[in-house]
Amino acid sequence: MRTIRAGVEAIDGLEILGDPDSTLLAMRATSAEFDLFSVADEMRTRGWYTQPQFAHQSSPVNLHLTITASNRGNEREFLGDLAASVVAARSSGPVVVPAELAAYLASVDPDTLTLGEIKALAAGASISVTTDTGEPGPMAGINALLAEAPTALRERLLLGFLSSLYGR
Repeated sequence: MRTIRAGVEAIDGLEILGDPDSTLLAMRATSAEFDLFSVADEMRTRGWYTQPQFAHQSSPVNLHLTITASNRGNEREFLGDLAASVVAARSSGPVVVPAELAAYLASVDPDTLTLGEIKALAAGASISVTTDTGEPGPMAGINALLAEAPTALRERLLLGFLSSLYGR
C-alpha cells in the first residue's frame, strides 16, 4: 500500500485523501484541468478498476482503490497506467454538463421520471450507455451528469442508467 500511496502522490494533479490505515485509498484531483471520472474510464481501458465516488458533504469527487495481496507485484504497472490515464484525461479536458441540462436536472421530480425519460436524457446529453458490442461504454459523461443531479434524482437516474445497461 505504501508503494501505491507514494506513487499516487507523485502524479501531478492527484492527492491521497486522509491518512488511511487500511487497504482502501481514496484520491482526488487537485487540478480542474481533468476529472476523475475520465481517469476511471482511462484506467478501465487499461484493465484496471478504480471506483468513482461522487462528492458528498465535505468529501470531494474521488476514486477509491482497494489494495489487497492479489495486487502485490503490479504496483509499477498500475502507477504507470494511472499516470498515463491522468495525462489522457488532462488532454481531453473535464467532462462538462451543459448549463441548460444542469438547470433541467435541478427542476426534475425524481418520483415521476420514467425509464424512457431517463434514456432520452442520456441520449440528449450525448451519453452512450453501451458500446456497439453491448458492453458498458465510457462512464465519465454519465458520472458527470449524476454528479450535477440532486441526491434523490441521482439515485433515480443511477437506477435508470443501470437498467439501460443491463436491459431491464
